[in-house]
Amino acid sequence: MRRKQADLEYQKYLAEIIALSKKVRDPSESEQYPSSIDTRGKQALYDNLGKNHQKAMAVHEAVMKYRADGFRGHFLKEKKIKIEIRKVLKDISDEELKELFEIIKNQHEY
Repeated sequence: MRRKQADLEYQKYLAEIIALSKKVRDPSESEQYPSSIDTRGKQALYDNLGKNHQKAMAVHEAVMKYRADGFRGHFLKEKKIKIEIRKVLKDISDEELKELFEIIKNQHEY
């Protein structure tokens, strides 16, 4: 009886390990996103803007519209994007904008 119980517990443990390893391999699979949040960049915005779909899409569209080639590390090109993000997120603080922009810079999509 004890052996059977131990076997069942071990099978449950293995199932949990498998689920965790899948989550590590592809975190987007475990997280449920709205259908339009379909890229890693959009997912990063969505996750970091309080899971607010409208804000994430508005910031994504602003970045896509106003980013210029080679914007990373170019003060004026970065500033243009930040200005457009501030137009979309009117209540964003300077520190929040700085953090959000770092997230954007680290997304290959942008």
